[in-house]
Amino acid sequence: MKRRLMILLLGAMMLLAACGTSDTTETDGTSGTETSEATSPPAGTENTDVATPLAVTPLPTLAIPALSEGFTTTESGLQIKDVVEGEGDGATLNDIVSMNYTGWLEDGTQFDSNVGGNPFPVTLGAGTVIDGWEEGLQGMKAGGKRILIIPSELGYGENGSGALIPPDATLVFEVEMLSIEKQPSPTDTSSADFTDLEVGGRYTVLAEGEGETANVGQLVEVSYVSWFENGVLFAEKSEEDPVLFRLGKSGVETLDAAIEGMKVGGTRQIIVPENEDAVAQGMPEGETIFEVTLLAVKETPVMQDVEPSQFSPTDNGVQIAVVEAGEGAEAALGDTVTVDYSGFLEDGSIFDSSVETGRPFTFALMEGSAIPGWIEGIQGMKVGEKRQIRIPPEQGYGEVGAGDVIPPNSTLIFDVEMIEIVPAAPDSGNE
Repeated sequence: MKRRLMILLLGAMMLLAACGTSDTTETDGTSGTETSEATSPPAGTENTDVATPLAVTPLPTLAIPALSEGFTTTESGLQIKDVVEGEGDGATLNDIVSMNYTGWLEDGTQFDSNVGGNPFPVTLGAGTVIDGWEEGLQGMKAGGKRILIIPSELGYGENGSGALIPPDATLVFEVEMLSIEKQPSPTDTSSADFTDLEVGGRYTVLAEGEGETANVGQLVEVSYVSWFENGVLFAEKSEEDPVLFRLGKSGVETLDAAIEGMKVGGTRQIIVPENEDAVAQGMPEGETIFEVTLLAVKETPVMQDVEPSQFSPTDNGVQIAVVEAGEGAEAALGDTVTVDYSGFLEDGSIFDSSVETGRPFTFALMEGSAIPGWIEGIQGMKVGEKRQIRIPPEQGYGEVGAGDVIPPNSTLIFDVEMIEIVPAAPDSGNE
């Protein structure tokens, strides 16, 4: 069965589970409170058993080139003829190549062409086109022109492709290479010492780092580049657009284990074992390579120690303690409020915090915008006021919990500071 690369899936998966998000692996806002245009491969090249619908724009009609002589046959049975050599380095795996092409059946029937239209890009080795293209485009140089005669087994085999390409068809392509873009490649670690991890996978240190050490439970900020086993890049996050997640909650045990103990400024190459579930969703088989740089370790807030006598219960069992008084008007239903918060379980373990991320949380104070205990506990706060709010399970996530962040039947404890209150409009109906 042919493999299909799902670049967009992985861009969405990652890192962090294959792996988090661009912000954190926590839920949006406060965990425990809140209730592209793709380019289709040319017909006859895409690596799929489903035919691509015909384009509406009429194809330019071009004559099939002469196929009688000058071809070299590879071990796979692919036949190649360079009509124009081109200049510069030849295309290799992991390059993004851009081209014009026309495709015919052996009898001269043209089934596709982009000549006169937009150039077509392909990442070599990504698995997005048929095997004959993957092999036949390698080695081409910018400005070069090549004819490929692709046997059925390197094309669509006995299935064919819809009405365009019959079963067991040999395909003929004339390809003009317009440009070749090199992408980052993994660091050569063939002679490096790797540390095996108990959870599976391994890592080697590329740079030690000199800053704070990352420990499980801390919020860490990383940049990374990642490749499939064949060295083809599939995702990256720069220092300007890093990933922020809680170490131990990334969703990929190997990454958590390998990042633990890193120092800020350090870089490690991490080899993640094949994931059967990811393969089942379309990811290529084999290991995955990550090169991760630790950019920052956020200071982890500690739950305030509040005396039981300071708490006052509401009718719904929410416990509220005013730790520091504020000033001005009280927050009411319908207002838009901005708060800083840290959320803890009863054992003191933190599950979410805007203080760590440096991103205060703004939301509409109304029923349905967050769990009931959060809405009730924040009503009446003034700007500058600090509260500790203890929310029983029935006013939080109850018997269900929230993923692997908040267990079922958990009491949630929030330290909250009111930063801003924007009153509701007089006609909002919430006053």
